[in-house]
Amino acid sequence: RLILLPGGLGLLLRIWLLQADGQGFLLPNPFASTVLILLTLGVLGLLFYLARRWQAATKYSFNFPASPIAAGGTGLAALSILLYSIISLFSVSASISLLAGIVGLAAAAALGFCAWCRYWGKRPNFVFYLIPCVFFVLLLICQYRSWSTDPQVVDYAYGLLATVCLMLASYYRAAFAAGLGNRSYYGFFALAAGFFCCISLTSWLDIVLYLGTGAWMLTDICKLTPMPMEGLFHRGEKQ
Repeated sequence: RLILLPGGLGLLLRIWLLQADGQGFLLPNPFASTVLILLTLGVLGLLFYLARRWQAATKYSFNFPASPIAAGGTGLAALSILLYSIISLFSVSASISLLAGIVGLAAAAALGFCAWCRYWGKRPNFVFYLIPCVFFVLLLICQYRSWSTDPQVVDYAYGLLATVCLMLASYYRAAFAAGLGNRSYYGFFALAAGFFCCISLTSWLDIVLYLGTGAWMLTDICKLTPMPMEGLFHRGEKQ
């Protein structure tokens, strides 16, 4: 609810902001722009406050128990990245974009395996989550190169934020598989990525990428409730 309700409102504001005149220039809309900025700061501020309360719990099976819903979200992300990469490979000629498309195919395969692991509650090798992280790094470069020439920053800033948060969430997700996970960091960036993915669904290509990856962020989130006391001690130890 924290992400989907503000995310839906942010998407409506974003669509309102993208209204253009007959020449293709965005119409000035300071009210919607201000409300969207305040909404974004409010969500990030609340996430930051909540994340400070999410204590570390290093046991992987506790943080990511078997979940068909989470597995479905991860699989949907794999499908989104796969489709986006195929479209990129057939529609661009820049070397960095071609590289991103190739890495995207590998990232889709890696997330497909991670979805299988999530379904059964197994821990994959951390490399399988680092491959999507590398894909988002390359995607960030491609997006910046294509959008930086647009003087109307509002047209791409939220998509860039979505990609940045996806990249960082993938990185911190990999840390759990390496036994070094931090629920505060991962929870913050995963939920922030889900929020920015919601408000970035403004074009068909963005929907292809951010709908699936946003579902991944909002369903594969680690379990944030405190770990049971009996799980923290070995039998016979003094509590």
